[in-house]
Amino acid sequence: MRLKVISIFLFFCLLTPLLSTFTFFHYQRRAVRREVKHKMIAGLDKSELVLLKFSEKEASQSLKWKHSKEFEYRHQMFDIVETISKGDSILYWCWSDNAETELNLKLQEFTAAAWGDNPQKKQKQDQLNQFYKSLYFTSSIDFLLTTRSENSKHSCFIINCESLSIKPPSPPPQEILVG
Repeated sequence: MRLKVISIFLFFCLLTPLLSTFTFFHYQRRAVRREVKHKMIAGLDKSELVLLKFSEKEASQSLKWKHSKEFEYRHQMFDIVETISKGDSILYWCWSDNAETELNLKLQEFTAAAWGDNPQKKQKQDQLNQFYKSLYFTSSIDFLLTTRSENSKHSCFIINCESLSIKPPSPPPQEILVG
């Protein structure tokens, strides 16, 4: 029983940093959204807004909607202040939400680091896998030998040869000058 309690405690100790970080990002995002909402209620000057124009097809394909008044376009968050429809085009007067964009980027970096999606780590893992592959036989060659014997017309022997290929390290080691 005591071992179970200790193992559960250690499990929660491992999860606590992840959960607390996600909770922190969530509350920061809520605070930023609340601040933007207050700015919009107070009224934003047109000089602070960005005008984005899309066709209906373009809008449906390139915008990632968070909710009816907020979307992501080219990894940038925008809050809609005014929407104007003209034929098949849609005009959005938006406020560029740089604070939320930065928060989303930090969250993506944190998630990538937590789940091991780091490109540098992946490159090192691929190099290590390539090294391990170079230590083993990589291809086989089969030779077929045919001979005649007295009892039968033909006898076949198959000889299987494995080839060992050792590739040089990539990139090659650098020379260190001591002088």
